[in-house]
Amino acid sequence: MLSNEEGTTESIIDDKNLRSDSIGSSRNGESMEEKEKMTKLLANLQSEEELDEVFAKLVDIDPSSQLPSNQEQDETGLAAATNLLRSTSARQRLLGAKQVCELLEQRINNLSSENALSSVFEDDEKYPTFLPVALRCLLDSPWSLKNTVLYSYVLRALYALTLLFSHPENRIYFYHDKSGSGAYNDPASIYQLCFMHDHVPVPPASHLYSKAQLSTKNDSSRNEEKLGISCYSTHASSESAKNDGEAFYADPLWTLLSKMLILPCISRMLLNYQKNNRRNMAVEAGSKFPMDGIVAICGILAMLSLRSPGAACAIAQHKDIMSSIITLTLQPLEEGNNVILSTKAENYKGLDSLFVVQTFLALPTIRLFCTLCRQSRTISMSGLIDSIMENVTIILASTAENEEEWELQKWCIVLWRTLLRYGSGISHLSTILPLSVSHLTSNTEQEYSLSSFYFTAYAAICDCVDTVASKDGHTSKTSLELKEDDRNILNISSVWLASHVKTSAEFLSQSVGITERGDVQSSTMRLASARIRLISSYTSASVSTTTSLMKSSQTNWTSVSIIPRSTCIQALNGVIMSNMLSHALEICFDCCVNDIDVEASACSLLYSFFTALHSLLNEEENNTQDESDRVLDCLVTEIFTKVIQILSSEHATLSSSVKETSSSRRGWRNKAHFAVGRIMANILSTRSSSLGVDSVQKALPLVQSFIFCLIGNFDHGEEAMAAILLSQNIIFDIIEDCTTTFSSSRIVQEVL
Repeated sequence: MLSNEEGTTESIIDDKNLRSDSIGSSRNGESMEEKEKMTKLLANLQSEEELDEVFAKLVDIDPSSQLPSNQEQDETGLAAATNLLRSTSARQRLLGAKQVCELLEQRINNLSSENALSSVFEDDEKYPTFLPVALRCLLDSPWSLKNTVLYSYVLRALYALTLLFSHPENRIYFYHDKSGSGAYNDPASIYQLCFMHDHVPVPPASHLYSKAQLSTKNDSSRNEEKLGISCYSTHASSESAKNDGEAFYADPLWTLLSKMLILPCISRMLLNYQKNNRRNMAVEAGSKFPMDGIVAICGILAMLSLRSPGAACAIAQHKDIMSSIITLTLQPLEEGNNVILSTKAENYKGLDSLFVVQTFLALPTIRLFCTLCRQSRTISMSGLIDSIMENVTIILASTAENEEEWELQKWCIVLWRTLLRYGSGISHLSTILPLSVSHLTSNTEQEYSLSSFYFTAYAAICDCVDTVASKDGHTSKTSLELKEDDRNILNISSVWLASHVKTSAEFLSQSVGITERGDVQSSTMRLASARIRLISSYTSASVSTTTSLMKSSQTNWTSVSIIPRSTCIQALNGVIMSNMLSHALEICFDCCVNDIDVEASACSLLYSFFTALHSLLNEEENNTQDESDRVLDCLVTEIFTKVIQILSSEHATLSSSVKETSSSRRGWRNKAHFAVGRIMANILSTRSSSLGVDSVQKALPLVQSFIFCLIGNFDHGEEAMAAILLSQNIIFDIIEDCTTTFSSSRIVQEVL
């Protein structure tokens, strides 16, 4: 049983007399002599190494034992460690928490090194049923600075166990590899960092887990009456503890949220630490709250927010949790000031750098905010976000000197870019723009460059201008409500960005040719994609502001010169001449790509390129054609030929095996393939006469097969793309006698 008294000599009592906050009785058959022997054995231990040796002797295993990735788990080690978690001795509980933590984290590291963390499902039969319950109950131990190491081990173990049994779509791994190779990036992170879009596709929780079983009202009332709202109880029976353990393995996030009351528990721990720290300003080094515990808290909260948008709002709106995390992780470091968190994890790279914040702590916090903001516009527009934007600006104003600092800066821009999608964070443009100048003026990706991230953020600003300006002069109310100051900033943002847009077009039109596929770097494709997105978004925003001025005399938009159509065409032609597009097509249509970072970057380039080209083809053409139109015709013909070659290749596939990958990876592949399919349908519909009969006869079946197969691969939430493709009449045309085309679109669409 769990108790707060050390070395108790109580004999085993009957189950019906257990306290409501216990998780089970002491092991059957344990005598008074065995307890006394254990107490004497542990009485003089002084270090964690001695604890390891004692543990190894007690359970007769190697102290470095691990949870094998491909073999049957060492049940003796994990089961024995779980039993120690339920001991009445504080030393035994610490020993058990340390061993459980190390075993579970080793399993996580194994999966991460095998790139299996986003696909492997754990078998709960290999894990003790009472393990999650025992870990959770230890967090309700009375607060003591001496127990901060125990809390850290328990939080890390609970985070690792939650990672292992959450659905792969909900896993977020924050820890850095101790070898210094950096953090594992889950597919959702790659979607934002490499595909550079923030609307990350995540399946509904109902598709990932079985129906959740909530605690009954009577159970919840009993918890509050006996233990208080922040405590967790198994209701004085081993059966209830077993049920909670099984519920955790079935749906760990919902169980933590609803049954184990993890949010009040985290709030209580953070508040108690801050309160005790204020009372004891001269905190001893061994009593500081370990950093790993804060990272584990951020990881648990981030996965909870993915599990439920309601949970995300509850976390963001909690009066204590987020404010405490901000205080502990994002406050700028000042030379000579004592750091209130323990820096004991010397194994982690970058902790001794003189950066403005501790990157190991700040990065999980920023990523937590990115996850929260993705879930709800309400969170993005809240005062909580405004309170951290000053910290974000300070981080971006610093110079990154290693991978960890660079990673932190990238996620800061991702956070700002996410806010811009909701019309928030616009007021910080005047501060951030000068910080980005050095990154925007470089033709290539320099070391620790943030060029592509700044370009996509400014593309988001242009999208805001486009959305707001296109609604002006109409009776319909835009969903993007802005303050007057923000509208004024957006109004002049086009003037600020005009020179960078023109420079980006010039860089693209002068792209250096690439001859080998291996020469195409992921960063090169991302930079080209980001520049194309900025050019396309800026052009669209300029058209909207000009139209708004023409339709309404009350609008206050400033007329901005539109980037010439010929400039956009030359920029796209430069991408083709550099051979980047050909290599991106080969990567995007190859399902066997091992490096999904490269695949996401290639798909980003295809999506940006073909979206921009589609806008150019849909523009009203003048009666007379100039040189740029002839360049566009040649460009379209060359693209058409390249895509047909790819589709006719035996290596090109849209096989159902893609369905086995994560929704994020399917998302960036589907968007890239959609952009390709839409442009091919457009070309066949509007330029078939210039392509020739033979080319059309060869291409039409390939394009139709590609589009129908693509529609079959679409997920929930991608219905709009399917509707756009189905509206293309050309995909329903049938070739008869190799000379004429019979349109069956009306009949097929009526059936659909």
